Amino acid sequence: MPQNISINNLVIEVTRKCNMSCRHCLRGDAQNIDIDQQLIEETIKQCSDISNITFTGGEPSLNTKALEFTLKTLKKYNKHINSFYVVTNAKKYNNAFVNVLNQYYMYCLSSEFNNLSIIEPTDVLPNIENYEFDGGLAVSHDKYHDPIPAANYLRYTMLKYYVHNKERLSDDYILDMGNAHKNKLGKFPCPISELHIDEYNNGCSIDMLYLNAKGDILADCDLSYDEQPKHTYGNIINDSLIDIIERNR
Repeated sequence: MPQNISINNLVIEVTRKCNMSCRHCLRGDAQNIDIDQQLIEETIKQCSDISNITFTGGEPSLNTKALEFTLKTLKKYNKHINSFYVVTNAKKYNNAFVNVLNQYYMYCLSSEFNNLSIIEPTDVLPNIENYEFDGGLAVSHDKYHDPIPAANYLRYTMLKYYVHNKERLSDDYILDMGNAHKNKLGKFPCPISELHIDEYNNGCSIDMLYLNAKGDILADCDLSYDEQPKHTYGNIINDSLIDIIERNR
């Protein structure tokens, strides 16, 4: 039985609320559900190591408190992440959302530069200007989304950790799930991923673990709300990660 569980990418579905209703959305109709903070803590405290955290939804900026709590919990259990990733639709500019993302960026920097918290006069200063951050914030903006205020887009893109990888969408890559299926826009079915577990000595590593807003553990982040219950490996309240891993070794 593994004693240490290392997660390469922990994906947390912080909300199912959304302020848009996109015709191509793979999730389906928005739901009035925010993740319970207990689900986040139960997952993080059972992981020995987390490399990256991705926040998804819904629209993640509608539940900034979940992002704040996650960071607080990472610090509580001394889990240092290398990067974070989150996509917003930018319909609203959210100061609290940006503030907590700034904190995540600094937390990742502190991990990258040997947990540096205080710079002494004799220290060799880290070369932050040449630091290439693997992650950040993206704006999902394409012909299927509502128009967004240019000011919102510009303010988000000015952030040091902004990435431009969600501003184009090819029709050929629309998954046939959720609203896309209902509106006959989907081009291909989503291949269902399996929980990929690599074992070593007293532990194991998992490439990606998806925690949805109801506490279900999945291996795939590209599933509609209706499809998720069919592919869950367990619920973090009822099943420990070790039990889930043991059942799927």
